[in-house]
Amino acid sequence: MAKRVLAQISGWLPLALSVLSFAYCVRFTLDWALNVPCSDGWMWVEVHEKYRAGTLGFSDLFVMNGEHLMFVPMALYVAIGAATDLDFRAQTLLTHVQLLVSLVPIWLVAARQFGFKWYRPPWWFVTVPFLLFSLWQRRNLLCSFQPCFVTPLPFTLLALYFLERALRPELGVRSQYLALGLSVISATLGSYSHSMGLGVWPAGVCLLLCLARRRFGYHAVWLGSAVVVCGIYAYEYRTSAAHAHHVGAVLSDLGSLLPSLAEFLMRLVGSPIGEVDEHQAICGIVVTSLSAFCIYRLWQKKRLSENAFWLASLVYGWFVAGIIAVGRIHIGTTQSRYVTYFLVLWIVLVCLTTSLLKPEAEELSGRRFAYQARGAILALSILAFGTSYWSAEQHGNSDMKNLWNHVRKTMRGRTHDSQWAERWRALGVDLPRR
Repeated sequence: MAKRVLAQISGWLPLALSVLSFAYCVRFTLDWALNVPCSDGWMWVEVHEKYRAGTLGFSDLFVMNGEHLMFVPMALYVAIGAATDLDFRAQTLLTHVQLLVSLVPIWLVAARQFGFKWYRPPWWFVTVPFLLFSLWQRRNLLCSFQPCFVTPLPFTLLALYFLERALRPELGVRSQYLALGLSVISATLGSYSHSMGLGVWPAGVCLLLCLARRRFGYHAVWLGSAVVVCGIYAYEYRTSAAHAHHVGAVLSDLGSLLPSLAEFLMRLVGSPIGEVDEHQAICGIVVTSLSAFCIYRLWQKKRLSENAFWLASLVYGWFVAGIIAVGRIHIGTTQSRYVTYFLVLWIVLVCLTTSLLKPEAEELSGRRFAYQARGAILALSILAFGTSYWSAEQHGNSDMKNLWNHVRKTMRGRTHDSQWAERWRALGVDLPRR
């Protein structure tokens, strides 16, 4: 009887830990986030002015912000502002909703591929929510403007999930077409959320090559949709002269900057482990090397097709890494808001490793090695999870104080955002005081 009870508890504990990681992430935001505009969030002053005046139109939302076409997050912000009377903490909590939605396709694909019920995940799968809800991405959890940076992620993963389902033979023809349509819609919404969302199209090509090399109709629909969506994006594209000059300078001098770009790229990939440059670079090299090894072994065993979703997600993660590396090499330091996308690379590595070890674990000779490898992955993820929570608790108070000091300076006319603060007062919105 006691053994049965312990087995039941052990079976449900991974799900409980997954829920706990999400709950603690929400608690962190509720503890430290401020109900004030943050960074580029002052741009919503004009949007709310038009909303309250009843003059807000489609053209006000479908507009470029720098190099980003942010139609979807702008629409979400307006809806949240209308429903909560401009509660910026509610706007910040949008990040958690988006991370939770991002977890759904990962969870469903893993449950189908590795043969577990969605409500009874195995112990190794605890690493996925541990990583996805890491507090190293704390800027995206504290700043009211940052949810727009995360918005492309759930749409991209949903698009890849629906596309992968559309290519599976067990679905009927109508269900396949429906899944393909949902995939294109999700990819379009992700593309019109942020420039990071454009990576869904090459990721989808990777998935098509793994599962449907000769299904030219699917290729035509996907590539045709990509041309139309990216064409509209390019037409709307209006970037700042300073940023355009920087990107052009980087691309024109790519040869001499290649070592610096490679180092910065490795630090970005390793950023989920902490904020020390050397640790980030070492972790980035390890994650990249292990991912390449897993892909090579799966290719040798002719098992790329069953891992198409993970490979496509990997392509998406590296596409985003390349964009950030080129666009932010002049800064030279990683930032917590970028960590979200590199957490995906770590999650993909966990799933690829598990897929590679699955047949070996079924053989007695390889079972011990498989358990040891999974234990090492779980330990690494717990380490990343634990250090993120310790660091976030240490830095949350200082981040909040820095943000609040910036808001005070803004309201006193001491920053470039002060012109917006005056218009903010004119709306009759009282900023909280501490």
